[in-house]
Amino acid sequence: MLYIFDIDGTLADLSHRLHHIEKTPKDWGSFHEACVDDKLIVPVAEVLRALHPTNTVVFSTARPHSTFEATWNWLTTNGLAWEATDNLYMRKSTDHRHAGIIKSENLDRILLRLPLPLSDIIAFEDHTPVVEMYRARGIRTFQVDRGDY
Repeated sequence: MLYIFDIDGTLADLSHRLHHIEKTPKDWGSFHEACVDDKLIVPVAEVLRALHPTNTVVFSTARPHSTFEATWNWLTTNGLAWEATDNLYMRKSTDHRHAGIIKSENLDRILLRLPLPLSDIIAFEDHTPVVEMYRARGIRTFQVDRGDY
């Protein structure tokens, strides 16, 4: 089985930095820079830890690649980075398209690298449009929260 885990709002509590994007204009730079201070969402992390030993886990995030080091360090610090760094799929730093598009393309990249039947893939996600995208593509998806940001 392959498990795809989102990070922001699924494994990482981003509530302390939402104020950066709840204003006009949105300050995405400050929003992403503050990811180093995210707290772990323990119940979801425990599910990931329970699944990991006998399954493949990848991370698909709409964070820009400019936060790669901070993201990988956060995963490592929180005991979630067992796999190689090529199991972390991110958006290009200059790509500002909707997260649903980014994560659909991440899914395509994952499937090229790990060709599995869709029935062998499960996603954990909070962002409603991304949940809908996964489900439309035939991926069983657990929505861990209602991430409408």
